[in-house]
Amino acid sequence: RDSIDKYFQGGWFRFVIDPQNGSMCCDGEIVNLGFMNPNDVQKYLNYLVDKGLQYEQSSKDPTLIRKIDDIIVLDLINGYHGKARWLEYGDRKFDGEDYFCCWLKESTVQTLAFSEFREGKFIHRVPFSIKPSEFERFKFVKTKNDLDIYLDTSSAREAEYFMPHGMSINEYYVQFKPEREIHDAKTKAIAKEKNSEEKRLIEEKKAEEKLYDKVTKKTAVSNPMDVIEKLIERALKTNDSNDIDLIDEFWHDNGFGFLDFEAGDNFYASVDPHEVIEQMKFHWDQYVGSDESERDEMSEEDLFNFFKRRIEYEFDESGTLYVKKFGKYLLSAYISDPREGRFTDFSIHNNAKELDDLYKNSGQFYMGGSDEGNWNDQILRAFFDEHY
Repeated sequence: RDSIDKYFQGGWFRFVIDPQNGSMCCDGEIVNLGFMNPNDVQKYLNYLVDKGLQYEQSSKDPTLIRKIDDIIVLDLINGYHGKARWLEYGDRKFDGEDYFCCWLKESTVQTLAFSEFREGKFIHRVPFSIKPSEFERFKFVKTKNDLDIYLDTSSAREAEYFMPHGMSINEYYVQFKPEREIHDAKTKAIAKEKNSEEKRLIEEKKAEEKLYDKVTKKTAVSNPMDVIEKLIERALKTNDSNDIDLIDEFWHDNGFGFLDFEAGDNFYASVDPHEVIEQMKFHWDQYVGSDESERDEMSEEDLFNFFKRRIEYEFDESGTLYVKKFGKYLLSAYISDPREGRFTDFSIHNNAKELDDLYKNSGQFYMGGSDEGNWNDQILRAFFDEHY
């Protein structure tokens, strides 16, 4: 404890109010801090040495090295194997309880110093932002472990706070001037950044509304691809069917009914093979318009070939899902009238994988422009043998 007064920059006052982990306790002769992690121990040792205390003859200037170190590290798991010249440690009994303790050699102190964390709550430092004029609400309670303890009377939780013993609020306030300046600068920077972000969002909203107004009034736009991308972003934000309808209208007004596979466009078609099997087994007459007895006379190979033809027919009849890429988004729609180039059932997708996974996990046969699909003669045969 006396080494802090002699060698630590700022002395006891600065030692107490500088950041540490809240475990500090002092019996007036030695000061203890506890850590769970060896890395944290090393960081704190480096900090103490940087501030002037000595550990393992640590001074960079040989003329300043002292015979006796100020710091000793005790490890509850691995023990201590160095020569503790000024410290003793072991089990001591206090109030009928055994504690692992350390004490100054030949000390007569018979009290056990606990950290600020007591009875499930911390005793915090007095906030560095408290002005001397505001300190009237802090009521002095006691002095313990070289700390003056105060009660904040304005707090419903009756929180306790500490300052170094003997330090006035005026001295304390002056000590924390650098911390307040740093805090104020950070606060201003955060507020400035927040205001800048709010302005950006307002401008973005204005531009979005201006574009939206152009589209609804069918005003000519210079880059329809960019407009669709922005309309998609808006639709994703609002989740409003009216915004999807506007995409539909803008699509047809500007003629996007063509696919460019090199630009990331695609198409999909799918068929539910279970439905084909069910029709063949239970609705043959309505399905193909012939007598069921004709089916019963067909060989297994004939039935399989019939199944295969029906799958191919269903692909032709099921309709194709057109998928067009706009920026990072995909817009899909079914072509409802090839002669007029009309599309319907528009949907938005965040990326190609999202759409691929939808088809791959559907349990249906599918084909795509950039993918051969998940069916061929071998797969068709296996499915037919299993389900028919």
